[in-house]
Amino acid sequence: MTRAPKSSVRVGSTVLFFFLEFVCLFLIVEFNRGKSQTFWHSAGLVTGTLMEGVQFFQNMIGQQDKMKQIQAENAELKSKLINLQLSAATLPDPPTPDTLAQRYHLIPGRVINKNIIGSNNNFTIDIGGKDGVKPHMGVISAHGIVGIVVDTSRYFSKVMTILHSQARIDARLRSNKFHGSLVWDGDETDHLMLKAIPKHVRVELGDTVETSGYTDLFPPDILIGKVDSLKPIAGESTRFIRVKLFEDIARSQYVYVVENLFTPPDSLNAKD
Repeated sequence: MTRAPKSSVRVGSTVLFFFLEFVCLFLIVEFNRGKSQTFWHSAGLVTGTLMEGVQFFQNMIGQQDKMKQIQAENAELKSKLINLQLSAATLPDPPTPDTLAQRYHLIPGRVINKNIIGSNNNFTIDIGGKDGVKPHMGVISAHGIVGIVVDTSRYFSKVMTILHSQARIDARLRSNKFHGSLVWDGDETDHLMLKAIPKHVRVELGDTVETSGYTDLFPPDILIGKVDSLKPIAGESTRFIRVKLFEDIARSQYVYVVENLFTPPDSLNAKD
């Protein structure tokens, strides 16, 4: 005679145990009116809580979708504004097809991972090669510049923030258009230093610092910050200009990658 395996016996015993427990619970609830009301009241509370949780997550997903739609619309409007300002500043008389062509396109994205520690700060955004993002593209926010794309995969991109020892941004003073190199000295995360501005240039505290547009990374006139203080350099004909940033890099969340449509495709390479 063949014996049933011990595992089958254990499973059968477990099933029988839970079945009997269910029968006992049913009889208690069915024949005890007070406990029945308590049971169904408790069950209703549990079910209601679960439904509220489901509704909460559904609302979160809906809000994320709505935010993506709003950000896409903002990117489109911001692109049009940048191109309109650029056309107005450089439009010949009469205009030519090249001057009326759109030069910049903004790709909306979201910061999903940050590393704001030390002298080389980066973060990851949720858009990549499939969205048209490539290395050597500038990254901005609603308040100012953020950084430069240094690496991409199909779905994500790594951004070197302007709080990085290797970051160099060509920037200028709005009042007189003198430009220099904007760098981070590794000290305060809300300040950068504008270098190579001659000492004879008149610089006003509070003057706006913006992108110069002399490189393919950023359009001209994108806000960066304002002049906070001046620091002379002994034995040099230039001085450091301390710039208070408009954008809080450590709190950056929604960003736009700048695609320069006039940049030759061969100069931008992305990993897939």
